[in-house]
Amino acid sequence: MIGYKQALLYCTSTNQKFSLTPTVGDFSFGTRASPSLGTIHIKIPTPLPKGIEPEIHVVAENVPLLLGLDIMEAEKLYVDTVRNKLVCVKDNWSVPLVRNQGHIFYRWICSEVFYTATELRKLHVQFFHPSSEKLYNLLNHSDAESVNTETRETLEHIVRTCDVCQSLAPRPVRFRVSLPDESLTFNKELALDLLWLDGQPVLHIVDIVVPRVLPGRAYVRLRSAHPGNTERAVVHV
Repeated sequence: MIGYKQALLYCTSTNQKFSLTPTVGDFSFGTRASPSLGTIHIKIPTPLPKGIEPEIHVVAENVPLLLGLDIMEAEKLYVDTVRNKLVCVKDNWSVPLVRNQGHIFYRWICSEVFYTATELRKLHVQFFHPSSEKLYNLLNHSDAESVNTETRETLEHIVRTCDVCQSLAPRPVRFRVSLPDESLTFNKELALDLLWLDGQPVLHIVDIVVPRVLPGRAYVRLRSAHPGNTERAVVHV
């Protein structure tokens, strides 16, 4: 059997859809019984690539994955308490076990363990509310295998929703422009230059006043078959 939260975490870490197969059964925890919420297939890693994938009952308890005698007998497994190993007689392999608080466990080694949102939020506070980019670079230099693109997105969301970061954030930059001298009049005098590009006439128009204030120019591609008529039309405008 396995606890509901542990089963949900397993499906999340392995990118599997959390779906329980309905079943009937009760499991005793001391003086009380906990009904089975359904079953789920969990792949237990072994030295062999295929591993073992038994059908596990899910209960509404906070318990890790517990292998029953039915699964161990079906897979020909036994626990060697002298050498602290889980031994498979059928496929001739063994894995080390660890002891903790009077129990013996088989710890899986996962190659991809990323930070949770709760852990990232705690780190954000403990490092005195750094920017998402600074904290991401710090975690990346510390352990590059523990961060990914989702870690960066989570940090950006934490900064956006952090009251301290929002209150201390600098104000948005405002663009400031200065008005030109009153003696300057735009579009009063234009400089025209007619040239040909790729066989097409192009009219280059520059306001005489604009270069004094900021770099600016306009290119107008002529559509008229008579450039002279188009020049007169532009000048009149």
